[in-house]
Amino acid sequence: MKHLIAQAISNLRGLVGMGVVSSVDDTGGAQRVNLETGTGVSRADVEVAWPFGFSSNAPANGAICVVLAVGADPSNLVVLPPQNPSCRFGKLQPGEAVMYAADGTRVHLRTGGEVEIWGGTSVTTNTKTCVINAPNGCTINGNVTVNGNLTASGNVADSHGTLDRLRGHYNGHTHPAPGGQTGTTNEPDPE
Repeated sequence: MKHLIAQAISNLRGLVGMGVVSSVDDTGGAQRVNLETGTGVSRADVEVAWPFGFSSNAPANGAICVVLAVGADPSNLVVLPPQNPSCRFGKLQPGEAVMYAADGTRVHLRTGGEVEIWGGTSVTTNTKTCVINAPNGCTINGNVTVNGNLTASGNVADSHGTLDRLRGHYNGHTHPAPGGQTGTTNEPDPE
């Protein structure tokens, strides 16, 4: 009986362990890692159990993961997604969340309803339409390039005034008649 109890305890102890990741293969249908378990045993090509809709590729240098022996069979392993404590984005306030990359690129959901996006060198959005609802305004610090038409339902202004003011000057101007004729020309067609 003691032997059966010892065997059961050994099986339970072998169900869950820790592994140190030596490499990550993210090229196939399932991500796979090579790792060394807490018992000093190297294992190759172990599948990572990712939840649907999320994936990452943790830098292997310093990455660790939880290793599960399916059915208490040490030859049938699966690992939970690797983490790398040396690259972890920390110092979050209670209730905050962040999705981040090792280079500092991140989407940070802050308390108070603030979303902060750090793109490093660029942020690209690919979609058929994009709507930004910002009733208190939207500020862009930097130059803006529009490859296409620009439509405004309100006034357009720059440091010299509004487009309406410019249009008023254009529409109201006259100039001498051409070719030495007397009088002035009519006002131009309104813009």
